[in-house]
Amino acid sequence: MIDILFVQANASKKIYQELAEKHSAIEPPIWAALLANSLRSTGYSVEILDAEVEQLSADEAAKRICEYSPRIVCMPVYGQQPSASSQNMVGATALAEEYKKMNNNSFIVLVGGHVAALPIETLINEKSINAVCQNEGVYTLRQLVQIKNLKDDTQLSKVKGLCFRDSDGNLKTNQASAIVEKKDLELVLPGMAWDLLPSLSKYRTAGWHSWSNNSIKQPFAALYTSLGCPYRCSFCMINIINRTNSDVNVTSADSNIFRWWSPEFMIKQFDYLANMGVKNVKIADELFVLNPNHFIKLCDLIIERKYDFNIWAYSRIDTCKPVYLEKLRRAGVKWLGLGIEKDVAFCLEIDRYDVLPELEGERLINTKG
Repeated sequence: MIDILFVQANASKKIYQELAEKHSAIEPPIWAALLANSLRSTGYSVEILDAEVEQLSADEAAKRICEYSPRIVCMPVYGQQPSASSQNMVGATALAEEYKKMNNNSFIVLVGGHVAALPIETLINEKSINAVCQNEGVYTLRQLVQIKNLKDDTQLSKVKGLCFRDSDGNLKTNQASAIVEKKDLELVLPGMAWDLLPSLSKYRTAGWHSWSNNSIKQPFAALYTSLGCPYRCSFCMINIINRTNSDVNVTSADSNIFRWWSPEFMIKQFDYLANMGVKNVKIADELFVLNPNHFIKLCDLIIERKYDFNIWAYSRIDTCKPVYLEKLRRAGVKWLGLGIEKDVAFCLEIDRYDVLPELEGERLINTKG
C-alpha cells in the first residue's frame, strides 16, 4: 500500500480521435510530478501513473490503480493549455467511475483549473469523486494525507482548501487554503519527480514545435519555471488555481499572483533534461518572458552550458521586447506563443523574425519569411 497515487487520466482519444495514437502531443504531467515530489519530500510514499502516455483505457487504468493499493488517488486535471483542464475532465471522470466500481471504498480527489473554478458543481455532477481542491492543492494534499481514517468527516472538515462529500452525501466547503509563497517555493515544491514518470522518450511534442528540431518529436519534456500571472485579465482563467478564498464567486482576476523558482534552482532541472538527451522542451509558464531577473539569468545559465535545446515558451505581446530575442534564441528558445486580446493567437518563430511584430488593429505587421 502507498499513501497517495497521482494519476494522469487518458482523455486523448476522445479529444484527438485517431490523431491520438501517433500524432497529437503527449506532455509530461507537470502538476502530478510537482505534487508527487512535494509529498515525497515530507516522507510519504507516492507513485505516478500516467495513463495517457501509456495509452490505457479507463478500465485498464483502473486495474493498474488497484495494483498500487493507494490510500488516496489524486487526479491532477490539467491540459496542454490552461482551459484544457475542462476537456480532460472527460478522462478523469470516466476513470474515477471505473475505479469506484472496483473499489467502492477508495478516496478520489481532483485538483486543477476546472475543479477550482467549479468545486461544488463538480461534486454534484460526479458522484464517484470524493473531494476536490479549491486551489493548486499543495497544502491541502499535505493535510489530507495525514488523515488515518478518510471516512472521518470531522477530520476531513479540518483540511483547508478541501470541498468534499461527507458520509451522508452532503457537500462541504472548508476554509480556504494558502498557496505556496515565493519564499517557500523551492522547499515546498522542490521540482518535478522525473524519476516517477515513464521514460521521457515516450513523450512527444507538437509537430510544429519539432520543425526546429529536424521534425524529431521525441523525447519531450515540459516544466514550469514560474507559477501564475501578475495581470488581471477578466477573460482569463489561468490564476483560478491561486485562489485563497472559498467564495465560489472569486474569479481568476482576483488571484493574480506571480511566483518563480530561482534561476540557480531551475538550471538543475535543465541539467537533468540535458543529461537525459532531451532537446524538445516546453516552458509551460503562463508568462515566461516577464521578469528579466528571472528569465534572462536562466537563459545565461543555459548558454554557459552550451545546451542544444529546442524550447517553446509563452509571452505577452507587450512584455517580449525586441532586445530580449537574441538572448532567448541563444538559449534555445525558438518559439514564443504570444497571448493577444480579442481572441487573436500568434506563435513567433524567432529564427524567422528579426523584430517582434506589432499590432495594427487586429493585423500583425513587420514580419519576415
